[in-house]
Amino acid sequence: MKPTYERAFLASAIVMTIGLTLVAATPSSADIVGSALHRPAHIAAYAMVAFAWTRGLPMVSAPLMMLAGVALGFAHEALEIVGHRHPFELADAFYDAAGAITGVIVARFSIRKANVGRRSLP
Repeated sequence: MKPTYERAFLASAIVMTIGLTLVAATPSSADIVGSALHRPAHIAAYAMVAFAWTRGLPMVSAPLMMLAGVALGFAHEALEIVGHRHPFELADAFYDAAGAITGVIVARFSIRKANVGRRSLP
């Protein structure tokens, strides 16, 4: 059975992923964040989502979690073509990818720090 904190991270990852999907599909959500915070918002959002997924599924390898986070970011930007009615924003997809990779790295370090003296993760 998973420890409670892993289940909490997994639940929050699912909720955040659903939230990002709704944001991508809703036309009015394009104006939630001002232009000055646009890039940091992409990076921070995907870092938090990737962190939560990685902590919720600690036995999944870091490269696989990074790939999933990057794929989610590109899928999000593709959904915005329909939801926000604008062309694919490759730069935003790269910001999403940078955030996802950062989130996985930070999560893996936090897992390793929490497991000092215990068995190591893959």
